Amino acid sequence: MAKRIRTGLSVAVAVGMLLSGEAAWAGEGDASTVVRVSTAADGGQLTGPSHIASISADGRYVAFWTGAPELGGEGDSIHVLAVKDVRTGRVGRIPGARREDGAGIDNVPRISADGRFVAYSTGYIGQRSAYLHDRRTGRTIHLTPPPGSPAGGGSGEVTSLSAHGRSVAFRATGPAPDGPVLDYVHDTLTGRTELITPKAPGDNAKYGIVRGVSLSGTGRWVAYVLDEPEGGGQDLFVRDRRTGTVRRADLNPDGTQMNQRRLQLGELSDNGRAVTFSADSRRTPVRSGAPGWYGYVHDLRARHTRQVGRERGFPTAVSGDGRRVLENYDGRLTLHDLRTGEQYPVADGYLNHAAQHALSRDGRSVVFGSVLRDLVPGDTNGTYDVFVRRFDAGAGG
Repeated sequence: MAKRIRTGLSVAVAVGMLLSGEAAWAGEGDASTVVRVSTAADGGQLTGPSHIASISADGRYVAFWTGAPELGGEGDSIHVLAVKDVRTGRVGRIPGARREDGAGIDNVPRISADGRFVAYSTGYIGQRSAYLHDRRTGRTIHLTPPPGSPAGGGSGEVTSLSAHGRSVAFRATGPAPDGPVLDYVHDTLTGRTELITPKAPGDNAKYGIVRGVSLSGTGRWVAYVLDEPEGGGQDLFVRDRRTGTVRRADLNPDGTQMNQRRLQLGELSDNGRAVTFSADSRRTPVRSGAPGWYGYVHDLRARHTRQVGRERGFPTAVSGDGRRVLENYDGRLTLHDLRTGEQYPVADGYLNHAAQHALSRDGRSVVFGSVLRDLVPGDTNGTYDVFVRRFDAGAGG
């Protein structure tokens, strides 16, 4: 049984509203099940590490990096990209997807809602390449900047993938020593590659510096963190790619702009309404006693910001409707239900990892990497594995 946390104050709220509420542990509650994903097709243990994963919208498919020899990896040094069908147990590899420097936590594979498309980066730091693979046709697209881009001829990294797989975001770094770092979104239907990175203020030809990107389910909205000029801090924006409208999202609960030193983007929800982030704010948050790193969820429709979790907790992923948020607090993973205020432990302890695309669309399935040995029976391989915890329908309604 999963522990359940209830808010100390009962609040009736409409679906999707982001209201604040202090939470407290409340003992045993709704059930959940845990499945180890990083196994062979017959369910046998793998002998190499597996982690850094994403999950499809319905929770059926999981993409993950693995160094397991049984799946073609070579231990800690070389990882390959695998996709597991949790329903049938079938596991397959993405052709050519290989990491020579291991599966670093900054290289998250992205899988589309139906499991058909997988976006990923290969190579090693400074010499990576970005790709989008169609598992149905077997076709792989190499994601590169348009001809004439100052970032052409360098390295590339995938940063986000829309739910239907049509839009894929990637970062291109021009050749050293002066190559710019530019972020793009590629539309696989039209073939168009759109620049996301804005020009820096002033008359110079320099570009701004984008620190993170996340696409909505349709790819219409894109969230990104942008450095302020002259070391003034960082800001979070959400851009409507259809209309060109850009909105500021790093707002305090009272609607004023945050005055933060640093900011880290979590994820934009599929519906484009909610965006999660953490900020190192100079201002004392509403629920906390001192300034510091805190996690937030901003509702773009209601223009309301809610603090989520504790200090140094990072809201790494959000469900499709923005209702549920996954917090990573020093490796302790907790699922927050923003409608009810309840919290559900996913994995306690340290050395657990989850990233963007770690939640299914309904927010009940969570994919994560862990070295914990007590999550499933018979876990004796002594290395990182990938797991999915699925919460029953009673968890939060």
